[in-house]
Amino acid sequence: MIRNLNGMEVVDVVDVSTFNPKDLEDDDLDLSDDALVIEDSIEVDPVDEGEERVGSDSEAQLAKPQPEARSHKIIRIDKASLKGKGVLESKQLLELEGHGFYLWKIRWKAREKLNGAELVLFEAQFGNQPKFCDFSYIVRGVYNYNNGKYAKNLVRAEPVFEKKLKVRLEEAAQKTLDDIERSLKT
Repeated sequence: MIRNLNGMEVVDVVDVSTFNPKDLEDDDLDLSDDALVIEDSIEVDPVDEGEERVGSDSEAQLAKPQPEARSHKIIRIDKASLKGKGVLESKQLLELEGHGFYLWKIRWKAREKLNGAELVLFEAQFGNQPKFCDFSYIVRGVYNYNNGKYAKNLVRAEPVFEKKLKVRLEEAAQKTLDDIERSLKT
């Protein structure tokens, strides 16, 4: 969607939130996945077979070698948020996606393909991440362009410009949805 904004170019993705849906039928994780599992091992030293036992039979029972005890602690991260510069191309995001995470919220900066155009901060998100629904998008504001520089502070867009941006957002969202539906049919 961010690349489907008509007449605009993406400058940077500055914030993403990710979600890893819990499998409702089977919540067991692959215990061999080092990124998600920590294994604690408690080893009990076996008593040498040739060692003499002193004391009653019950004390000797206690001194018998015990099998190695293992416990598994499963670590499960459901949501993660990354903020900064170049977030969409970051190694960390790619690793999260490799573990089943997907984007549910994104903030990006874009500008019209004109010199001196304002830098616009957009946001899009799913309100209900597990069901991929309650999608919304908003113009967060603009960084005005003055004397060859962008302002450091975000301000609200002028009403006419904001309305124009919202129309572009809606068109981009619809085009993205159409592209997804078309790809699912093929």
